[in-house]
Amino acid sequence: MTERSSLYIFIIWDKSRKMTNEIISDLKKKFIIRDVYEITWNKYDFEKNLLRFYGSLYGAQKKIELCGTGPFLLILLSDPDEKFRKLESKGILLANSNIYDSKMMYREWIGKEFSIHSSVSKEETNHDLTLLLGKNTKDVEKELKLEWDGSIKKIEKNLHGHDGWYNLKELVYVLNGTCKYVILRNFDDLYASAHKHHDIDVLAEGIKTKYIINSVSNKLEKALRVDINQEQVYFDIKYPIDHYIDIKWFNDIIERRVLNDDGFYIPSREDYFYTLLFHLVFHKKQISKKYETILEILCKEYGLKEFLNDSNKLDMKNSKILLSEYMKKMGYQNSNSFKYKMQRSSIQYNFLFSEVNRLIKKSFLIIQKQGFKILFLEMKNKLKLITNKPES
Repeated sequence: MTERSSLYIFIIWDKSRKMTNEIISDLKKKFIIRDVYEITWNKYDFEKNLLRFYGSLYGAQKKIELCGTGPFLLILLSDPDEKFRKLESKGILLANSNIYDSKMMYREWIGKEFSIHSSVSKEETNHDLTLLLGKNTKDVEKELKLEWDGSIKKIEKNLHGHDGWYNLKELVYVLNGTCKYVILRNFDDLYASAHKHHDIDVLAEGIKTKYIINSVSNKLEKALRVDINQEQVYFDIKYPIDHYIDIKWFNDIIERRVLNDDGFYIPSREDYFYTLLFHLVFHKKQISKKYETILEILCKEYGLKEFLNDSNKLDMKNSKILLSEYMKKMGYQNSNSFKYKMQRSSIQYNFLFSEVNRLIKKSFLIIQKQGFKILFLEMKNKLKLITNKPES
């Protein structure tokens, strides 16, 4: 095994364990097995665990039907001959070809689509281990032997964070291992004062973040509630699809994010300044005293003293001019403007129109080839996926 060889995982779900010996035998020929766990989740919590693991309720329900709710095997291994290729099904993800091909072969052996899970990249391994074992890849590696001794370690434990979080540091550790995010503001002394904030403002790359933090929401509350050390802490998470800010700016903020001394991700200094300005100008529509000092400091830091008024303050008029010049230079649109909202509505309308046409054509084809009963089942599954709600 080379020093650069990454760690990967395979999961043999409950209903697939009849093929355990054949799969492990094949894995030994191709890879170096490092450790094996038998993990038992409470069967009543199995769906919730899968929801947090995969980020899709419909996917979780489908996987339960195919994979079962009994104990499953987690196999940790290294690949001494790593090869990578892009996977169309996973966007631009560079996947380990050896791992991916083995997974697909084992699924063929078993004859079920989701019967075997594997991580195919460093990021996916980190995500999976952090949730399954409560430790990221780096920390798991510290305790891992060079080669499996043949014993199977047994764990009876739901996904990490299932019963809430001991403290905010624990939640941040899991976030760092599972998704890309940025805490936008109010992050000074966050660990000590998180419960005092109205909510913690977060930009997150994927909607699965709300499942990972094990949040609770209802229609009366805008923010998500999270149980941290028996206290309710609120998170206001924004995703690219929310158009809280221009999507190009959103992606740039995620790309330029900085890991601060407290171990969580915050915006770069420049993004902090301009997103805070955007928030105050277009969302709050006032420069609050709470943020005056930091804005003035950053204004001077960037040599923007000409935007300070006679009282050495950054007022609304100067703020709008400064923000407009910056966004124009960076190619960012104002997501709060009428023009942006109209463009967004037009795109959504065109998408909806084409999607309706596509669904009508598909419906006629299903009726012709398979009948009304199959069409009804397809529509039922589609509605479950859209509403993201389980059947009653």
